[in-house]
Amino acid sequence: MTRWLGAIALVCSAAISLPWAEELGTPSRLRARDAHGHLFDIADFDGQVVVLTVASRKTAHEARTISSRLSSVVSPGRVAVVALVNLESVPWFAIRYAKRRVAEEAAHSRFIVLPDEGGRLCRRLAVRGAEILLFDRRGQLRYRFRGTTELEQALQTVEELQQESLPVPR
Repeated sequence: MTRWLGAIALVCSAAISLPWAEELGTPSRLRARDAHGHLFDIADFDGQVVVLTVASRKTAHEARTISSRLSSVVSPGRVAVVALVNLESVPWFAIRYAKRRVAEEAAHSRFIVLPDEGGRLCRRLAVRGAEILLFDRRGQLRYRFRGTTELEQALQTVEELQQESLPVPR
């Protein structure tokens, strides 16, 4: 009986977790509130390359390095950079302070900053640590890169995605 229940639990957990992972090549439905409370919808950036970086308490140093390099690729109307800040590991008593600090940093940034208080977006995108996700001009997740180790390749790929032409609407 316990084996049967364990098997059911395993199948149910797999079925529940699978729809959350964004797959490469699929249009993304990424919507969230930014650090200032405004609605962010990746569909609003149709025709632009979107670079999404992920940061957390544990990867703050690496995220700063990535952000400083990505600041040069921000180009309104062509390339948008979104910083997803995973606040899941922040203790409950410090979450308000952390969100306020994120909003203060966002006020001085060229990036769109999305605080992820419970880690829901990070789980949906299946990201851990400092990662870089690239969405093409149609809003499809095309590439995943691992932090600073693949930063140069990510920057080169952003240039390539900008050169791709959009299909002509029918």
